[in-house]
Amino acid sequence: MRDLFYVTPLWVVLLVLRQVVALAGLLVTPVALLFAREVESQRPQMERALGKLVWEDWKLIRLPAWAWPWDNLRDGAMGDIRGLYWFEQAPKWLKTDYLKQLWWLAWRNPCNNFSRFIPLLGVNLVNKEVVTLASSDAYRFYKVKRHPYWNLHLRLFNGTLKLGHKIFPKHNLTDWSRDPQKAIKGITFRYDLSLDTLS
Repeated sequence: MRDLFYVTPLWVVLLVLRQVVALAGLLVTPVALLFAREVESQRPQMERALGKLVWEDWKLIRLPAWAWPWDNLRDGAMGDIRGLYWFEQAPKWLKTDYLKQLWWLAWRNPCNNFSRFIPLLGVNLVNKEVVTLASSDAYRFYKVKRHPYWNLHLRLFNGTLKLGHKIFPKHNLTDWSRDPQKAIKGITFRYDLSLDTLS
């Protein structure tokens, strides 16, 4: 568990940095969203070719370039391509498209580009191996072999504490050539009020 001694100070720095950018996004995103535009995306065709569910009305809505840290390169402002966020996960009191998009970009996935594409915050898993450092019914601790990226999921009270990069051993079996963008995993620091699986 000595990796925890290495990663803890790093996580503290990255957490503070990410939270500052996320808080700034609460001010920037509402304005940037007024200038958002639809851009062409090949994702619907790619997902259908893989036999995956695609929401017919999904569009890739992107923020202007000056708001890049708070944009979402992959999902845009409408959420996941299946429509899971739009129809099931978005709070029911969000009655307009603008509010749903704002919640997705500023609260549900704050500073997504910043968290995925800035060195140390994001990791590209192509040609990398995720190993398990420690495991029990209460926690999982993973690391990208020979690289400074860790993930800790810890069951705490009635929820799950999630720290670090969104990496799992199951990613070792993934063929990223079909969707290279999906190989880039960001960082998260959050507590979910659910005892979800630790895999």
